[in-house]
This record gives sequence, structure tokens and C-alpha cells, in this order.
Amino acid sequence: GALSADIGTNNHLAADRFRLRLATRGLEPAALAGRLDIQVGLDGGWTSLLLGTADSLHLDPIRGILDVEGRDLSAALVEARVDETFANRTSSEVAALFASRHGLQADVTTTSTPIGRLYGNERDRLTTGHARAATEWDLLAALAQQEGFDLFMDGPRLHFGPPSSDAPVPLPVGGCVGLEVEHRLALSGLRVQVRSWGSRAGTAVEASAGSGARLHGLVRPNLSADEAQRLADRTLADLRRHEWAAHVTMPGELLLTARSRVSLQGAGAGWDRVLAVSDITRHLDARRGFSQRVTLQGIA
Repeated sequence: GALSADIGTNNHLAADRFRLRLATRGLEPAALAGRLDIQVGLDGGWTSLLLGTADSLHLDPIRGILDVEGRDLSAALVEARVDETFANRTSSEVAALFASRHGLQADVTTTSTPIGRLYGNERDRLTTGHARAATEWDLLAALAQQEGFDLFMDGPRLHFGPPSSDAPVPLPVGGCVGLEVEHRLALSGLRVQVRSWGSRAGTAVEASAGSGARLHGLVRPNLSADEAQRLADRTLADLRRHEWAAHVTMPGELLLTARSRVSLQGAGAGWDRVLAVSDITRHLDARRGFSQRVTLQGIA
């Protein structure tokens, strides 16, 4: 009874989402309780696109249609409040603990630095900073950003580890139904400068990243030289990630993921480059077939 489906995946440290449209004839609402494995049948086999749970049901009894909206299994962590500091645990230990709490498999890369670091004033700075993390997913997202890790659900597995280094997937322009490429000139030629003042040591700290003429300045209190440099490097990478963007409409396929890199080919001199997938929305329709929209961003 499946009429259509929209499956949205992303690399924004956020839950993947789905919307299903089903014919209600012979469908029991109880069948939609628990985990839902949304699969597409291609080339004689079935491939899972998303494993998740329903958040809401929308019934149209006159037309005999039921719309089902939901998220992947990260929904359980998104809704779980945090009331602990985990000061003496590492990021990977916290990720494995949260996965265990919700019956998830843990695909976690081991880290060694405790979340809490005690300074001379006995203030647990990192843990205090994470007090704003309202849920388990918020805390994992903050830890992933600190570690430079990816955080996402892969079916029943919680992935917490370094980004993939797989080779870029070729994307010829001729294979696209629609393509728009954007270059944001204001983000080219950037230089990030971080300044800080250590009140305890009484010294100034300065770090920079990039060599462009456009200056992006940051002022943060009480950073060490290494922390200032990491902040400068991370800020430059974040800004440059938005310098180039592409919006692609193409036939549906299962090779690209939200962690893929794409080598754009055939757009023209100066436009062909390697970009990272930001979002994929796959649309399946019983009458119109299988298509997808892909948002790319970043620079080579």
C-alpha cells in the first residue's frame, strides 16, 4: 500500500527524517508502532534507506490515505534529557553509554581525553560549557565537534568517529536533470584571526588561519595558544565550507550518502570541483518513479 516516500538525510549532526504516504485499505495503525525499516527495491533486491520510528500519523479517511512522519533512531537521544556532567569520562565512553541505554549498536572510535578538565581555579570548564546541552544528542553533537568527528545513525548503529576519507564520487553534468552551482565571493580569500587574553597568566594569545585579504576576527577569553589555533583552523574550515554550493536534481540512486564527497564534472572551467554532500532528499512515487535532490557545499 505504499504510494510515495520522501527520505531526507543530512550531515548537520541532526536526525534524518522520512514521510510516507500509504493507502489505508487493510492497514492497521498498530503496524506502524516500533521501528520502521524503509526499503526500496532495485535490481531485484531490497535496500534499506532508513531505520526509524514514527512521530505522527495524518489520516485522510475520505481519500483513504495515511501520511506517516518520523525520524531515524537518533530520535531517542534527541528526546532524552541530560542531568549528568560525565566529567571523568571520555567522549567515546559517553557515546557508547548513550548507545547502550537505547538499545543501539555502537560504532564508536575510542578517544582518550576526559570531558572534564580541572584547572587551577577548580572549575570544570568543559563540563560547565556543556551544561547548555539539553539532551543526549546535543551533548554528543558538541563532543563530536570538539573531537572533529562525524555523528550519525547508520541503521541501528550510532556512528561517532572521524569523517570518511573515501575517494570522491564522479558526478557528470550529463547525468543530472537539473544543476545550479553557486560561488559566494564574500567567502573567498579569507583570513581568520583569533585573539585571547589569559587573565590567570596575564598574557595575550593570538592565532590565525588562512592568508587571504578578507579578515574575520574573533575574540575569546582564556584560550591557550593551541586552543586559539584550533579555533582559528575550525572557523576557517567552517566558513570556507559555504563558499561553494551546488543544487542537483537527478535520477534516484543509492551510491551517494550524506557523508560522500562528489567530483563535479562538466560544469565548465573554474566550476568543476570536489564538493561535500550536505543534504539528500530521495523521493519515491508509485507512478513517477525514483528521483533525488542533492545539496553540495564546500571547496576542493
